[in-house]
This record gives sequence, C-alpha cells and structure tokens, in this order.
Amino acid sequence: MTTMQAAVFVTLLFIALAIPFIVRSIVWSRFINQMKKGNAQKALSILQSKSYKLLFSEYDQNWNILRVYISLGDYKKITRQVELMFQKPLSQRQTYQIASQTYFYFLDAQNKEWSKFLLEKIKDSNHPEEYEYDCMLYRIMIEKKSQDIETVENILAKKKKEVVKKEDSQEQIFHIGLLQYLLALQYGYQGNTAIKEKYARKARHHLKNTPYSKKAKQLITHS
Repeated sequence: MTTMQAAVFVTLLFIALAIPFIVRSIVWSRFINQMKKGNAQKALSILQSKSYKLLFSEYDQNWNILRVYISLGDYKKITRQVELMFQKPLSQRQTYQIASQTYFYFLDAQNKEWSKFLLEKIKDSNHPEEYEYDCMLYRIMIEKKSQDIETVENILAKKKKEVVKKEDSQEQIFHIGLLQYLLALQYGYQGNTAIKEKYARKARHHLKNTPYSKKAKQLITHS
C-alpha cells in the first residue's frame, strides 16, 4: 500500500467512524429543539424513531420519554413510564436518576406506595442530605405531620438570603414558594389557621403560574 493509499484509507476510516456521532448529534439536537418549543408529540416521535433506537440505548430512550411526560405534568403517563423502567435492569446511577426526578410527583399525588419505594431507592444511592430532605417531605405530605416547622423555616430563611444569577431567579422564587407551602400545610395540621393562611398567601404569590398556586389558594379560607 502506497503512502497515498494509506492516507486515503485512514481518512475514509475516520469519516466512517465519525458518521454515527454526527447523526447522533443531529437526532439529539432535533429532540432538544422540540422540547424547547414545547412540542411533546414531535419530541416523542423522534424518541420512537428507528434512528434514535439505533443510536441510543434503551435506557436513554425510556429516560427521555419520561422527561417528556414530566414536562407535560402527566401523572398517569409518568407512573406508567416509571413502572416500565423499574422492570428493566438498572445501574445504581440510573435508579437514583429516576427516583430523584420523580419522587415529588408521587408525593404530590399522595401515592404512599410509590413514594416510599422511591425514598428507599434514594436512601440506597448514597445522597444523605437529599435523603434527609426527602424524608421530611414524606412526613409533611404523606404522613401529615408538623414536626418539621422549625427546619423548614430555617431552610426558607437561608433560601431568601441566597444570591443567585438572573437566569436562576425563577427557580429560587419557586423554591421559596414551595417552602412556604410546606409551612402552610404544617400549620394547618396544627389547626393554626391564621399562620397557615399567612404562608399560603405568600406561597400562592411565589408559585404563580404553577399548579401549586392553586394548591396554596385552597388553603386560604378568604382569598
């Protein structure tokens, strides 16, 4: 083989190896663009296409389908997809990813069985701080206990003092509203209507344009 032939062979080999990565990048970009536009059905059609299935793992496909359902807030489809994914062999990282991202949806739906199951998966993932926080959420939202008022008030005080980038400000506002909602729930369990409604009003304001604004409103007797 001449030097020229060898150079051509190497060039063609690199091109052949690069093509799958290029196509993978194109398919992924199409999916992300549809997600950004809020086109759930088009995003799903990409995930279910032959090219996606050829270039991505089964877990990647199932995980991104779950992401679409989460973006839609479709509890029934989220539940069905999580059930499907836990029927497959999963690594510890994958197990944690699913549990961490969906735990709150099952808490919110008052699904005690799934909430407890996912909480155990988070416990096994070696994320102690997250596990402790999630246990607190379980006590408040599933067990209807009010023992974490002081803890939530301390977290809220720290959250309000945090300096965040402009692009993260909406996320911070949501977290503040959610903590206020958790306080409203706990004071409600204690029968302290005045403080419950005080926090519920604040939560409703900070959770504007989210499903939790309506939930906070339901805690207010005279809105």
